[in-house]
Amino acid sequence: MAIEIIMPKAGMAMEEGTIVKWFKKEGDTVEMGEPLLEILTDKVNMEVEAPASGVLLKILAQEGEVLPVITTIGYIGKAGEVLSEGEKPKAHENIEKVEEIKLDSVKEDYDIVVLGAGPGGYVAAIRGAQLGAKVALIEEQAIGGTCLNWGCIPTKTLVKNAEILHYMKNAGSRGIKVGKPEVDIKQMIANKDKVVRQLVTGIEVILKSNGVEVIRGRGKVEKDHTVAMITGKDRGRKVSYNKLIIATGSSAAIPPISGLHQEGILTNKEILSLEEVPKHLVIIGGGVIGVEFATIFQALGSRVTIVEMAPRLVPNMDKDISHMLQQSLKMQGIEVLIDTKVEAVEKQGSSFKVVVQDTEQREITGDRVLVSVGRSPNLKGIEDIGLNIEKNRIVVNKKLETNKKDIYAIGDVTGEILLAHVASTQGTIAAENAMGASREMDYRYIPSGIYTLPEIGAVGLTEEQARAKYKDISVGKFPLTASGKALAMGETQGLVKIIIEKKYGEILGVHIFGPNATELVGEATAIMQLEGTVEELVRIIHAHPTMAESIMEAAHVALGQPIHLPKK
Repeated sequence: MAIEIIMPKAGMAMEEGTIVKWFKKEGDTVEMGEPLLEILTDKVNMEVEAPASGVLLKILAQEGEVLPVITTIGYIGKAGEVLSEGEKPKAHENIEKVEEIKLDSVKEDYDIVVLGAGPGGYVAAIRGAQLGAKVALIEEQAIGGTCLNWGCIPTKTLVKNAEILHYMKNAGSRGIKVGKPEVDIKQMIANKDKVVRQLVTGIEVILKSNGVEVIRGRGKVEKDHTVAMITGKDRGRKVSYNKLIIATGSSAAIPPISGLHQEGILTNKEILSLEEVPKHLVIIGGGVIGVEFATIFQALGSRVTIVEMAPRLVPNMDKDISHMLQQSLKMQGIEVLIDTKVEAVEKQGSSFKVVVQDTEQREITGDRVLVSVGRSPNLKGIEDIGLNIEKNRIVVNKKLETNKKDIYAIGDVTGEILLAHVASTQGTIAAENAMGASREMDYRYIPSGIYTLPEIGAVGLTEEQARAKYKDISVGKFPLTASGKALAMGETQGLVKIIIEKKYGEILGVHIFGPNATELVGEATAIMQLEGTVEELVRIIHAHPTMAESIMEAAHVALGQPIHLPKK
């Protein structure tokens, strides 16, 4: 006889719980005591363990559903067992259900409705609620958007694995003998998923504590200050808004190349759930996403080939850093093809043939192909309200206002700078403006990071941009081979580069290639945001020995006063 899985009563005050995520699917084998699903209560998230060993026969409650305690949410039984009539799933008598209703039959009013719960949308919702607004946050997929679920966070957990493998590989030179490490990609993916679950659940708790109502499904914006829910758990609901913030994000762009739409071609989403390490991973696109995944899978044991049609990797990066990155990847054993165009991709059994063209046409065969050529804004559900859309992006002003009164847009859908921290800042500004403020977005000092080995951190203008804009500049470069801390760490590959305007000492750009570069760039960002000069930077006392000293040393070089480099 099948065993019931119930919504537990985890505390005296607990009356209901939300299904956050099922860790198993119907038909999976489970062991007694194994975490089966995650639920959210008023105060905490918790894992529900399997009450018995067997097979998960039936899931009665889906992710996002809110159920009273002691409600049956599933069954565990023996393999092949058929539920008896008494056990068969019935309409959830104890569960609040969304019946099929006409869109016009329910209408609720909100001060702010946010469409999309990525790093821009959920921040906008929280900020709006802090300012006293009644806020609804609409999300079709997972809270946290691409960044938290299929981008920033999951990739960084895998980059950390690559870093550990890198240290193990080089430990012998430091007198530490280790055996050949064994890679368990399934365990790595499980760990990645655990990190994501923890962060998503945390955000859900924060949203609830701020009184933000999360509405599940896809919303379609209509012309009368309303959003109609057309899919998902809350399909059929219709909400009205005083102000609307569009934060629908972006998806992986698929270029018009023959063969890229067939089954088995990977984007950033699918590659994060692989159960086997590819023997040969071919990456189409040598931008930020491409070089990060190249770093990860080379460390895990894949042969990796990057195909980039531009003359260099990450072409919007400073040239010196780009060239150092390319050299570093090649030293790691990654094949880098630049000035090379992909003509077609063909499936051949369990492998793919990638036809490329540089000086001549040739073929590359790999068992996996990753497409990483950029992002495309998500515009579904907002097509019919007359927004000004140019080059597939919503046009906004510095206040994040669209051409339509009371409608703002933030994040990737605006096509400005496609970074999570930019979206979050835009979300804060849009929410404040929606509540009566008049703030403007400043894009001058936006830091960026690339999580390769070593890392890259950058803020401000590249050398090429600075020379085009300013008459007289100076460039200071401090190689990490001259850094005591880098030498002690055995991580001397890289440099810190600082670009200044000579007359007033304005810091125009800082570019770092080396360990912890994504953390170090924070100092440069802060001093540039506060309009500090290069003279003020060199007067800041930096702790020794640290990697941060290298920023000060590069500033000395830019002033023609190098301290720890020979005088020229």
